[in-house]
Amino acid sequence: MNSFIPCPCCGSQVFSECGAYEICPVCHWEDDPIQLSDPDYAGGANAISLNAARNEWIKMVSEREGKE
Repeated sequence: MNSFIPCPCCGSQVFSECGAYEICPVCHWEDDPIQLSDPDYAGGANAISLNAARNEWIKMVSEREGKE
């Protein structure tokens, strides 16, 4: 049985291990352990912070659901 770890940005169960710099196929977040431990840090594997990416993801999903 495969168990996957959720993406810290979008929550999709896609990562095989935490902080291994895998890229989420759903939201394209790169799983950076530094940004996971400091979600306000912008830089490293991702140009924006994890908190900013989460907010952008929520906004995008909300807008998409509003159009359906």
